[in-house]
Amino acid sequence: MATKDPYIEQLVDRAVAPYRGKLAVAVLEELRELLGDALATHPVVSRLVERGRPHENVLQSDEQERGVGPDDGSRGSGASAPATGVVVPFDKGRGRG
Repeated sequence: MATKDPYIEQLVDRAVAPYRGKLAVAVLEELRELLGDALATHPVVSRLVERGRPHENVLQSDEQERGVGPDDGSRGSGASAPATGVVVPFDKGRGRG
C-alpha cells in the first residue's frame, strides 16, 4: 500500500479480513494494495474516507455567553434563552401537543 495512513490501513484490514485463508497470499496483498490506493487517491472515495475519519478527541469543553464570538445566537433557534450565559437544557417534549 502506498499510503501509511493508519485509518486507511484499518479500513483495508477490515475489508480483506473475510478473505484471509481463502485467497492466495499474493492475491490478498494485491487486493490490499489496490484497495488502499483507491481509498487514498480516488476523488470521490477519498472524500468519503475523510468524512468517516474519527475526529480528534476534545480535551476541554468551554461555555460561552450568547452575543460573544462568531456564533452570537442570531440564527434563531426558535428557543428564547436569556443572554446571561446560563445553560438552559433542551426539553424534547416542549412545544409538542
